[in-house]
Amino acid sequence: MGIERIFAFENYTLQDHFKTRGRHEEVLKFLYEVIKDVQFRVEDKTWDPKNEMCARKQFVVNYVHEREKKREEETLQKNKMMEEVKKKRELENQQKQREQESQRMKEEHERAYNMRREQLERQRQEENANRNKEYEEHVNIKPKNPFFGIFKKGKK
Repeated sequence: MGIERIFAFENYTLQDHFKTRGRHEEVLKFLYEVIKDVQFRVEDKTWDPKNEMCARKQFVVNYVHEREKKREEETLQKNKMMEEVKKKRELENQQKQREQESQRMKEEHERAYNMRREQLERQRQEENANRNKEYEEHVNIKPKNPFFGIFKKGKK
């Protein structure tokens, strides 16, 4: 805002009070440029300090307004990003829960399948044991009245 040139020169301090030609020339160049600028402004008839002050005020107001708009946009973008991150986390949590539920259901079905298989295996073993028992009873049966009783050895 009004800075057209930058001058670098050293100040005289109590610790550094040496006067050198370079220091003097820098100060004199600065003062020369200031006087030259003032003369130009005084000689320029179109220059109006009130208009320039109004223009600078307008510039500052516009600058502040633009800065506030930019901050609002940044805040909105930040909030939007936070919402997106929050939604993403919620979706990830939901996906995890679905996967856990699916895994739990799979394990439950597997447990039920194994229980049913064991039950059927026990039932089959019981049936086989019953069949074996019936077979053994059938094979070990001694007839009370043998069919071929006439062919017995011994009595005649």
